[in-house]
Amino acid sequence: MKGFVSEHYLGLNDHISGVGDADPAVFTKRLQELDSQLAKATEVYAATLLTHTTERGFRRCRKGTVRHLPEQA
Repeated sequence: MKGFVSEHYLGLNDHISGVGDADPAVFTKRLQELDSQLAKATEVYAATLLTHTTERGFRRCRKGTVRHLPEQA
């Protein structure tokens, strides 16, 4: 996911500084492609985390906190 974010940042930086593609349509299309790819990668990553944490006995208690569930006999 870092790759998508860095490509987005560099593309935006190049566009603002005038180094990148001069055509706004090409720039917009490229950013939309990157956003779409990042959204898909984020969904896969989130699903993986959800599966991994529930298999290991973790549960989300409040936003931003995770607690380990006690071992079941």
